[in-house]
Amino acid sequence: ASAGVQGSEHWARRGPYQVPVDGDIIVAVDGQPTSSLQDLEVYLERNTAVGDTVELSVIRNGQDLKLQVTLGSQVD
Repeated sequence: ASAGVQGSEHWARRGPYQVPVDGDIIVAVDGQPTSSLQDLEVYLERNTAVGDTVELSVIRNGQDLKLQVTLGSQVD
């Protein structure tokens, strides 16, 4: 959130699952397509370190945006 990425605040039931229905959808990091959270995590683990800046391509309210994000340490 401090980097400008907007998370979902609303959820809907889809079969047995609760799914987010708003917020940013991350579609690429540094130009590398991401189709899952795992894709994003693998890219970050292999190619970046805390303090690096990456470019996230996101879809927000139907619009394509590019966000510059400086990576912090993971919080559990």
